[in-house]
Amino acid sequence: MLNSHKFLLLRILYRGEDIDPLVNKGLTYTQIAEMLSALIADGYLIKKEGSFALTEKAILSVNKISNKFNIKKSDWIREDIESKIDRIDVTDIYLPRKGDFNFE
Repeated sequence: MLNSHKFLLLRILYRGEDIDPLVNKGLTYTQIAEMLSALIADGYLIKKEGSFALTEKAILSVNKISNKFNIKKSDWIREDIESKIDRIDVTDIYLPRKGDFNFE
């Protein structure tokens, strides 16, 4: 069974991305190395020529979970109606009201 961190690691390896998202979630490099070892033991990864390759089992798992949670961006990010302004001409200058922004 894949937990969220292992799934994220597999997806990172599948896409050839950086492991920063795992580090940003609070994992140490030692924990990431232990997860790699566990994924090898579980048959999700194989080590060849100094790098890791996903097995067919891993690719199927990543695709299955990714498809299950494939949500359109418009469904999970709401449009900001409050900050929306009417369309203006290219030559018009937009000056916001004094209280619109709270930069301090």
